[in-house]
Amino acid sequence: MSADLESLGSSNYHIYVKDGYVQLHSNGAKDPHFATNLWRDVVKTCESHNIYRILGITNTASSINVDEVQGVLKLAKYLGLDKVYKMAWVELNPKSNDIVEFTENVLSSKAINVRSFDKVEKAKDWLFSTSQ
Repeated sequence: MSADLESLGSSNYHIYVKDGYVQLHSNGAKDPHFATNLWRDVVKTCESHNIYRILGITNTASSINVDEVQGVLKLAKYLGLDKVYKMAWVELNPKSNDIVEFTENVLSSKAINVRSFDKVEKAKDWLFSTSQ
């Protein structure tokens, strides 16, 4: 199953149901409206397929700032992205890696099961491992 769900300005995302996980691809600049739409659709897809492993692959055009990370945390809590979900994240834009790692640290410190990776295969390996 594949869905071209949203295109907002120069940003877009696609969500796919794969064998045992939900995969999302997003490109372009990110803002709170974009993030809300993307994550609402991801959660809806996970719940409708009873799959709670998520592989996110992004190529972010511009990095979010540190203040926006708190918004990401609030959104994750609001949407119920708790320990039931296991999220592996791969950022393809090396300029965004620092903020992705910071976001990972903030979310994981609040009991949200997320890890960032530099390679898709490493992310998939962790996603299907028994480790948290």
